[in-house]
Amino acid sequence: MRRKLYKIHFTLFVLALANFTAKNIFEISLNYQLAYAIILGVYLSGLILFFSYIHPFKKVAIYFSAYLLTPLLFLSMFLFGGIFLGIINSITLYPVYPNRIEYQNEEYTVYKKFNGFLGKCCTYEITERHFFIFEEKIKDSILEGEEFDAENFNPK
Repeated sequence: MRRKLYKIHFTLFVLALANFTAKNIFEISLNYQLAYAIILGVYLSGLILFFSYIHPFKKVAIYFSAYLLTPLLFLSMFLFGGIFLGIINSITLYPVYPNRIEYQNEEYTVYKKFNGFLGKCCTYEITERHFFIFEEKIKDSILEGEEFDAENFNPK
């Protein structure tokens, strides 16, 4: 059972890493909900594997401890606050923090991007759907001091 979960974990990890790389280099990625489910699968399988490798202790448990320490680090930074901890928290949460969907229709999706807790307001990412599971980034849009207006949406 542990060996099978180990293979599933690293398969999901490679898939998440490939999606992250494709999103940042080629500006095409998996559907947002599918990518987020993959990331959650990596974290959950990492937590389960940490507890299964901790007794008897194996060196691979050090790798899986990151999946336990990340939420604990976030919780401690949230409780104790401060600018320095906010910056570290933003860096830690960047790969897993979900973007919020502001507008969605059959062709396009507009996400409000995560800029960290100290980031600027109103940065949006406009994507176009392809084949139900892929999204291609069309452009980033920054609205200075304004919220997104769905009624006057023009993706181009």
